[in-house]
Amino acid sequence: MKNFLYIYLSFLFFISCQHDDTSSVYQGGESLVAVNLPFQLSESFPAGEESSSTTNTKSLKVSPLSVSYSPVSSIQTKASTTFSNVWVLQFNSVGTCVKATNLGTVSTTNINPTLVSGSGYTIYVIANGPSALNAFSTSTTQSSLESSLAYSESVISDAPYIGKLDNVTISVDGVLNSGSSQSPVLTLTRIAAKISFTLNYNVNGYTLQSVEMYNSPRNMYYLNGSSTSVFPEASTTNINQSGLAAAIVPSTTTNGTYVWYVGENKRGANAAITSPYNKDFLHTPTTDNSYYYCTYIRINALKNDGSGRCINYYIYLGLNSTSNFNVVRNYDYNLNVMIQGNAVSQESMDGVDGRVRIASSNCYMVNPGSTITIPVNIKGNANKPLISEPTEMTTIGGLTHSAASVAVLWQTSSNLISSISNVYNGKVNVTTSTTSGNAVIAAYSGANGTGTILWSWHIWVTNYLPDLLSDGVVYSYNNSVKTTTFMDRNLGALNSIPGSVSSFGLFYQWGRKDPFPGANALSLSTPSLNSVPIYDKNGILLTEGSGSSGTGIKKTVVSVADNVLNGIQNPLTFYFGLESNAVDWYSSTTNMHNNALWNDGIKSIYDPCPIGWKVPSSGAGTASPWYKYGVASYTDYGGVWNANYPGWNFINSAYNLGWFPATGWRDMYNGDLYSVGVSGYSHSSSVNIGDVFYFAFFNTTVSPVFTGARAHGLPVRCVRG
Repeated sequence: MKNFLYIYLSFLFFISCQHDDTSSVYQGGESLVAVNLPFQLSESFPAGEESSSTTNTKSLKVSPLSVSYSPVSSIQTKASTTFSNVWVLQFNSVGTCVKATNLGTVSTTNINPTLVSGSGYTIYVIANGPSALNAFSTSTTQSSLESSLAYSESVISDAPYIGKLDNVTISVDGVLNSGSSQSPVLTLTRIAAKISFTLNYNVNGYTLQSVEMYNSPRNMYYLNGSSTSVFPEASTTNINQSGLAAAIVPSTTTNGTYVWYVGENKRGANAAITSPYNKDFLHTPTTDNSYYYCTYIRINALKNDGSGRCINYYIYLGLNSTSNFNVVRNYDYNLNVMIQGNAVSQESMDGVDGRVRIASSNCYMVNPGSTITIPVNIKGNANKPLISEPTEMTTIGGLTHSAASVAVLWQTSSNLISSISNVYNGKVNVTTSTTSGNAVIAAYSGANGTGTILWSWHIWVTNYLPDLLSDGVVYSYNNSVKTTTFMDRNLGALNSIPGSVSSFGLFYQWGRKDPFPGANALSLSTPSLNSVPIYDKNGILLTEGSGSSGTGIKKTVVSVADNVLNGIQNPLTFYFGLESNAVDWYSSTTNMHNNALWNDGIKSIYDPCPIGWKVPSSGAGTASPWYKYGVASYTDYGGVWNANYPGWNFINSAYNLGWFPATGWRDMYNGDLYSVGVSGYSHSSSVNIGDVFYFAFFNTTVSPVFTGARAHGLPVRCVRG
């Protein structure tokens, strides 16, 4: 099976239960008595879940991909009966806690708490519970424990367990009865699901980068979620985990077992899925934006050619390998995944197997004189389950579309893009000339580049490959708060040579994915500056104009309340507001903004940077990634500035960020170029009320925290992320 991709998914679902007490808090009651309380581990499936001890093995083939899996359901118990932080909580008939005791570590199948004698009590035991001695007290109510309390500590070796006895009577001599049972045995059930993920990754041409879990709940609830209904609600903040590293990581990351303990995440099922190839984010249950909230493991690998190209494998969890997406407490999920082959076999699966995807972007870096294959039926950075604004997908028509054709929208030389193939299997091949430059290509609803623009992509034709150390230069900069790795040039720049207009790069309005060309010459005069000339798909020169005039960049006032879709369909239109709301291109309504267009937490669907890179997050003070440049003498940091050399060159070994040219900006009132050679800027993804944060500099000052309008067109200096 050489050169073929094999993914062997073995979903082995086992149920396990587990458990883990020396301080005491007592409130009221009759008398304190010592009680012997035996316990056991749960060996039953949660209520409402089907169990099976049979093995069901299937094999499906889609050449050249072979997938086999064996879903098995069986029972498994905890190997050890040693527990730490064992808590015993005693509640009276109205739900008031009358006794809260931490017994510390317990190594037997019995515990001996001191409880309050009397009748009508409910007893809860929590094992492997919170470590804080004041985590529970007599102020803890039964209703809060059963409906809202969450366990948020990290879990390395085992998760908390909980057990309950109802209608308990405790005699004055310590005999415990529950219902008709004297000396009942309490059953402990693990509140987490255990995920064991065994990976064998061996692909010629790709290097494994990471194995992470996404969208798993941040907290584990002691009892919430124990029913069969959807849990947690999609709107809760306790879901949506970004890149959760495994609690246990194998010493050989490409061949070993990763382990996570995660809270319940029951999203339901999609009965229409009959093949594991379709267990992906486009086929998750449709309620509550479930594609955004289902738990999955992402395997990320980087292509070895320095292009920054990535391939991702998405393995969704559930009670079977097809239709079910439920992650249930007390279950063991055991998955075995083998991925083998070469780069060609891997990439051929994109669009064939929904779990295998070449990472997509709004910008692709391409060497001059080469060909790149890009997916064009999925929108930009949306070629992944984790996107930052699921509600936005409705506004722009969903994550996908069907492109009838793809054509050049504009390019910086008449034949920069030599050819674009027809759309096949949702992808096109883009071939570049031997010249460096920038282009934007667009997917159209009609043939031959006609109809509505569905999406567009920036093609950055350059020999600069920042992911390949022999070709690219990057600056890892530590401002004492965080370390940020920057590209050595602005997005779209053709070099990083001080004094060269080719180092200027492109301009972006905040939150938009599509670029506008900058100035074509260094000039200290304003505002009558010429931009870099651009050409259409036929090599015809395009001209800038206001309103509907011009054949290239059109500069016009925004006229609708939500301008996102217009911005997508008209990527060459520079929108700006009326005098009363010129600060933003997003809306014609004063003070209306969309803070999710770019996103500090994760790379949004509109982020303009290449794969593996994003717009840097900023903020006030030390939160700015350029923080050190706001203090002391700027020349002490290797800064160089003069009229013939406009910009700052930070070349001191301790504060090295490279060359920042004085690009000027495109103005929020009219889209014209201003202050080229006088000032320079760099966008961040961070918002500040109605404004956004920039990095800004002038001939005598540098500001790491500068705020300004969202409608301005400014450069972007991408960071790794």
